[in-house]
Amino acid sequence: ERQAYYYTPQGTSMPQGALVTPLRYRWFTALEMPLGSEPFAAPEHLMRYRFIVDPKPSAANPDRLPLGFTKHYDPALGEYVLDLTCAACHSGEIHAQRNGKTYAVRIDGGQAMHAFTDMEKGAFGPTLVASMAATLVNPMKFDRFAKKVIGPRYPQGKWALREDLAMTIRAFATQGQNNPLKHLY
Repeated sequence: ERQAYYYTPQGTSMPQGALVTPLRYRWFTALEMPLGSEPFAAPEHLMRYRFIVDPKPSAANPDRLPLGFTKHYDPALGEYVLDLTCAACHSGEIHAQRNGKTYAVRIDGGQAMHAFTDMEKGAFGPTLVASMAATLVNPMKFDRFAKKVIGPRYPQGKWALREDLAMTIRAFATQGQNNPLKHLY
């Protein structure tokens, strides 16, 4: 039941409300850190933002993404997009020690301890956008990304992928909550 709560898609996408420019699931799992080649979606990296990541992959979460990060198929795009469920923001975990051993107590439906929508430098959202932007402008990084995303069809489709990535970055940058001129924070 927990796996269903954490990883059943709900039809949401990032950026919120994006119909033609959502972040594709394969992109998210293929992105690298802005200033390195380490995977952006690495559990160790995402736990830095206080997202909860299960210790092992599961059938519902083979890529070991944080609770509430899953995918749904978008028929208009013909591919999977990153989906965020209620569990991403409504699952908490506290750690307690007893006899020198640390125990995690998970609170399903509780408050998450991350600032998912924080737009400060170094937070999840800005770092995600920086990863996408660095991928777009760095030819070597983009080629590694394109090979992971396109697979055996590489290099065919490389330029279309670049265009799609640029449109998604624009969608993130112009989303209401990310625009300081709209005072929505």
